[in-house]
Amino acid sequence: MPKHPLRAWRDHQLEPFTQQRLADAAGVSKSMIADIERGAREPSLGVAAKLSDITGLDVRAFLRATAAPGEPRDMET
Repeated sequence: MPKHPLRAWRDHQLEPFTQQRLADAAGVSKSMIADIERGAREPSLGVAAKLSDITGLDVRAFLRATAAPGEPRDMET
């Protein structure tokens, strides 16, 4: 299974960027960061926006493609 983009970003920083440091910067718990990286939890749009601001990653990297039943699951625009 490929790494979540958030984990890949942390792994490629020149100085260590721990889950705790990222959690503190985003105003969430360390366990939330761990859950996001594992794909066990999706952040709120506000938290996703904060993570995007911190990391420079597109906000869509933190949100799963979801659709109502019967609608396509396409995030391309």
